[in-house]
Amino acid sequence: MAKKNHMLFTHTELLLIYHDEKTRQGKPQKIKLRYNDLRSVSIKPCRERKGLKVVESERIIVRSPRLRHPIEYYKFRESAMFDDYKAGLRLFCKSNNVTIYDEVED
Repeated sequence: MAKKNHMLFTHTELLLIYHDEKTRQGKPQKIKLRYNDLRSVSIKPCRERKGLKVVESERIIVRSPRLRHPIEYYKFRESAMFDDYKAGLRLFCKSNNVTIYDEVED
């Protein structure tokens, strides 16, 4: 489970700390994206593996032309900070006119 904050917000920038989704190994990568670098942000329900079980969960997907693949954050992996990520992204996208596809209810 995550113990660090992997998504930091300023008024016009996001700092994202992530692992490559293919390998999930090695050092985490960092990228700083300005609001005009973002194509879209999605918050969607999904199914996530929790041990041997598959449970209902949520994920955040950040898309940018500067990224080869979208960055994804899953609720189980980021459990301590996931609700803060959602609230921060909603506010960031609203104040910077970034498209957000929010498919979960709070």
